[in-house]
Amino acid sequence: MGIVGVSVDTLESHVAFAAEHGLSYDLVPDGLALARELGIATALKKYARRTTYLVDAEGKVQHIWSVKDAHAHPAEVLAHLREAP
Repeated sequence: MGIVGVSVDTLESHVAFAAEHGLSYDLVPDGLALARELGIATALKKYARRTTYLVDAEGKVQHIWSVKDAHAHPAEVLAHLREAP
């Protein structure tokens, strides 16, 4: 299992964010191309709605979360993973 973070922020901001928070997974910059493809670009087309995708080993999306509370969201994902068969 792996984690990849994608956002419309710049590579430089990803590097700084990962260092500040001690992240051990990749953060990938997206110039909105992926956000548009996934249908999560905002109406202003400058941002993307925060969304989490759980993808299995075969590349199939198993679950999608539209994140409402970024601070509570990790616990929500962990609870889902603990309940999964």
